[in-house]
Amino acid sequence: MDRTLDPTAGPSADELARLGSRLIERAIEAYVAPTDARDMLDEAVDALRAAVAATLPDDPAIVPRHRDLGCALDLRAELTGNTDDLTEAVGWTRRAWRGAPHPDVDRGGLAIDLGMVLLRDAEARDVSPVPALEAEAARASDPRAYAVLSMFAGTARLLETDPEETALFTGHLTELANGLTDVPDMVPLLGDALTTVCRAATMTGHLDLAADALDRLRALPDPGVEPADMDLLEAGLVEARMWRDEDPAAAARVIGLLRRVRAERPDDLDVSDELAEWLVMQAELTDDPSGIAEALALLGDPLARPGDERVEMWHKTGNAHLLRWRLAGSDDDRDRADGCFAAMLSAGPVDPGTALAGLAYRLELVEDRARRTRDSALRPMAATLLDDANAALERAVASGEPDAAAVALTAMPAVALDLWFAGEGSIHIDRIRRLIALAAAHPEPPPEWHTRLGIARVAVADHDAVVSGRPADGNAVLTAIRDSDHSDEVGPLMAPLFAVHAMTDAFRTADLAQLNSAITVVEQHGPDGRAFARLARLFAAVIEGTDLETLRTAVAEAQEEIDGSGSGNDPLRAMLDWLGEMLAGRAPAGPPAVAGDSDVPGPFQEAMGSIARIMDLTARMRTAPDHDARRLLAEMAAMVEADANGPLRHNGLRPACTTQLSLMWTDRARAVPTDREAVENAVLWSDRTLAELPGPEHPRWGPSSSTAAEARRLRDAPGDRAASRRLGADALRGRTRLVLGQSGSDEAVRVARSAAADAMALARQCAGDGAADDLVAALEAGRGLVLHAALTTRDVATRLRAQGRTELADEWERSGGRDLLDAEVPALAGSGLSGDLWRRVLDALADDPAGLLDPPSLPEIRSALRVQGSDALVYLLPGDGDEPGLAVVVPAGAEVEVLALPGLRDEPNGAIDRYAEAYQRAHREGGDRAIWSSELGDLTGWAWETVVAALLPAVRAHAVDPGLPRIVLVPVGRAALVPWHAARPRGGDPVETLAVRAVVSHTPSGRLLCRSVGRSRAVDGRALVLGAPAGSGLSKALEEAHALHRRYYPDGDYLGPGSPGIHAAGPGDRDDVLDRLAGDRSHSVVHLACHGNAEPDDPARSALELADGALTVADLLERRPTAPLTLDTVVLAACSTNVGGADYDEAFSLATAFLAAGARSAVGSLWAVPDSFTSGLMIRLHHYLRVEGLPPAEALHRARAWAVDPAARTTAPELELQRSPRDDPLAWAGFVHLGA
Repeated sequence: MDRTLDPTAGPSADELARLGSRLIERAIEAYVAPTDARDMLDEAVDALRAAVAATLPDDPAIVPRHRDLGCALDLRAELTGNTDDLTEAVGWTRRAWRGAPHPDVDRGGLAIDLGMVLLRDAEARDVSPVPALEAEAARASDPRAYAVLSMFAGTARLLETDPEETALFTGHLTELANGLTDVPDMVPLLGDALTTVCRAATMTGHLDLAADALDRLRALPDPGVEPADMDLLEAGLVEARMWRDEDPAAAARVIGLLRRVRAERPDDLDVSDELAEWLVMQAELTDDPSGIAEALALLGDPLARPGDERVEMWHKTGNAHLLRWRLAGSDDDRDRADGCFAAMLSAGPVDPGTALAGLAYRLELVEDRARRTRDSALRPMAATLLDDANAALERAVASGEPDAAAVALTAMPAVALDLWFAGEGSIHIDRIRRLIALAAAHPEPPPEWHTRLGIARVAVADHDAVVSGRPADGNAVLTAIRDSDHSDEVGPLMAPLFAVHAMTDAFRTADLAQLNSAITVVEQHGPDGRAFARLARLFAAVIEGTDLETLRTAVAEAQEEIDGSGSGNDPLRAMLDWLGEMLAGRAPAGPPAVAGDSDVPGPFQEAMGSIARIMDLTARMRTAPDHDARRLLAEMAAMVEADANGPLRHNGLRPACTTQLSLMWTDRARAVPTDREAVENAVLWSDRTLAELPGPEHPRWGPSSSTAAEARRLRDAPGDRAASRRLGADALRGRTRLVLGQSGSDEAVRVARSAAADAMALARQCAGDGAADDLVAALEAGRGLVLHAALTTRDVATRLRAQGRTELADEWERSGGRDLLDAEVPALAGSGLSGDLWRRVLDALADDPAGLLDPPSLPEIRSALRVQGSDALVYLLPGDGDEPGLAVVVPAGAEVEVLALPGLRDEPNGAIDRYAEAYQRAHREGGDRAIWSSELGDLTGWAWETVVAALLPAVRAHAVDPGLPRIVLVPVGRAALVPWHAARPRGGDPVETLAVRAVVSHTPSGRLLCRSVGRSRAVDGRALVLGAPAGSGLSKALEEAHALHRRYYPDGDYLGPGSPGIHAAGPGDRDDVLDRLAGDRSHSVVHLACHGNAEPDDPARSALELADGALTVADLLERRPTAPLTLDTVVLAACSTNVGGADYDEAFSLATAFLAAGARSAVGSLWAVPDSFTSGLMIRLHHYLRVEGLPPAEALHRARAWAVDPAARTTAPELELQRSPRDDPLAWAGFVHLGA
């Protein structure tokens, strides 16, 4: 030791103190050499200890000596890490602080020393410095010293406070920031305090406070913070402002700051990574991928990073490529992104959240590649990826980590990839259901989430519909559009999806109008759309029963469409090739080759393979010897038996297989009736087919029931004929359901055509079995089905409410019975596509006790006859082949009677055929009415001889008044062309017709009669009379309308051209007439005196010619379709208003359309009656209706009698009415009564 420290030398306390101070200064200067500095500090501590010991406590010099000793100990503790020195340094510095003021001791500087030593001591002892700092600050009398200690205390307190305790954290932040204003710029650690304030304020959103702190920090002469760190602080502040202000442009400022930092720290990988992330973020915010190349360069090769960083780097690099692919669509970026995420997942341990994100990205990328390239080689890799994703999802669900949002974000692209597999022929429906459920659990789904879920649910609904045989949920796509937050954008994208859904659904419902509308929409969407539409038209042709050659041509055209379009739609092309082989009578070699060489067939492919084997067996059976054919049939049956719960059932293909078996066994039993095994198998497999189908709503229900009925009849065991009739009735129920399910009247007429043919065949069987009651039911089941559909819509709401289905009834009424999609999806405006409201209504009414699909019962028909006052309903059924004609008489109070009428036939060059040809010629422009009149005379004589002569006595036997029986006729087939009421004996008095001997009415069906008589009469309603429009050439009809209005209905409404004394309430145009007919007011009489045009080939377009154009049958039925029009009697004094279409059993005409729309009764014409004769008959008809109060049928009966009676007095002499020639039925027999 230096002699100067020897006590015996006797240095003074002042000398010791000065020595200690010099040693401290020299130690600080020598701090870069720790050993030398420590030696100096040891000497300084010893000297200062001695100086303090030699100084009296009240000596003012004690204060600087305490300070210096504390400083020396603090420096030595910092150098050596000796916490005892640090604790002692706190004590000596605190004594100096608490001592009396000394002129050589700056209180502000001393406060800095105390604050810093307290901070270091608390850190060393792992305790909070805040209490000690606050205690010492409380002793400060100097404002500057107080501010300094408060800065230390405030900074420490803020760093210790949990930011989640928002109020407390904000309070400490604000207090610190405010206190710093009093801290001088030169105070050490002020830069750190300002940095703390800036970071904390940025984090908590106090951005102005952060900006102020950053500005002062940058202005400090010696901030103690590097410029790069200040740039990082500013970058964080700019980022916070960017999100707050929603200002994507601010990203450029952040990137500029980070580039400046990187220039200062080029080797700092953290800065490079952050800059890269911001470049990627800027691309995402601006949809401009130009900066991603720089980002990828900054990130570099992930393999160059340490092993523990590679997962993160693969993730970041993959994200950059992923975003550039999404923005620019580069296949290279797509594949690189997939490679990055694959490498990430295999690079080492990956946390569950990152793993799910990587799987989600890979699913999206692979699905896009598969969909765009249709590369079958992807299938194994994609299948493995789906398996991995599903396993990871199940682990996440089981552990609860990561959260539901992360699980959903992975499940959604998994759904998309699984649906691609479904489109390629591999449907894993249970897995898809599970994935949809996971995706739907997203707590805060993105805007497009509902749309994507809707698409997936549509696919599942379509699959379920295929499997169950029931139509899918038609609202699924609409729900997806409604639930999306951007329906205007989604609508056009979803329009083709809805059309495809509607198309495939229409295959199951056989709704031809919906199918054709959907095809029209789909074929507008590129080559794939046109190709798919071609295939759809092929299936539409199948539904309509097109012949085999036409189907082959359709397949060839569809193949050419795909080949010529360049769509590359291999699955569709493969399906067409497969169908082509089948239609050519060759068995396909296997399932449609949509999977290429893949070994991932999936359950749908397995099922299609089974179908291919069945077709192979079928083809081989066509040419096989008898014993081999039986063996092959047995092999086919065994294969289907083995699939009781396999791919065929799960893909909805089992009914097709059982149908094939039932048809083949039935064909064999028909060809060889003695083959009892074939007969029994025909019964077995037809029953199994029906068991596979849900019910009459399935398009195959009718044909399958017919096959089952034939199988029973072939077996002909006890009870089989009754069972056959029951199954035949079931088949007709299916046909009725198909007709009711048509959304277009034209299509309904076409579908009804086959129903009428089946009904006639069943009726013949019933007649042969002597089952008269079943015969009536069969005849009814095939008649007037289009009218039945129109009738059904008008009491839907009442029926639904009776079942307690109030919500559905309200929806029906709100929609007006038509849920066209124009309002829901503007992109489908004018397409004719509708939702599934009508089908839901039909499903709801399926079990209606009123029997929506069943014909009326005999008690119901008899009751209607009694209400009407008629004695019998008579069906007139022409003979067919060896079968005689029949009159099926249903008396109002007796059992059914069947009359055999051998002469009632419709055969080439027969009476009906000759009359039909003459009628057609006469009604062409310039036609010969004389020949028609001659044929009509011959026809009326034939009608008497073949039918009426036998029928009239039979009806009289049941009549209340045998002298004037009341008959309701239901002519079947072309018998509807015959004016039966004009029948008369040949050579007798021409007046002695059936119309004179009986009150004759007509009805399309017993069902329509029951509905008509069940309606309330509008006896207190107003009358509506329409006069022929100007220029129509119907002068007598106009005079007739004026006379009717003036004489019988002066208080009613007259429409049309007026005259003196006749005020027209309207011009009689189309909308005016429809509005009045469909208005709230009822009408007891409606008389329409105008031209009428019948369109036999398209009865829905038969029309009345009004002042501004045509009022068609379709117009009438579409006006207020949810409620019946309140009309009592409608008189159509127009040409051919009861001429139906070529499908005579539909009896679809203007007159019957009024009945379907709500009228109780109607009077219409079978042909164009001369204007002069019509007026006389009409005036007399209304006289009997209005003056004598007769029912419509009897009023027409009396008017006819007047028309041929020369002695009868006219009731309208001012019209100079012309009576009909007594021997010319053309003049008076054209009008018939229908309904009540």
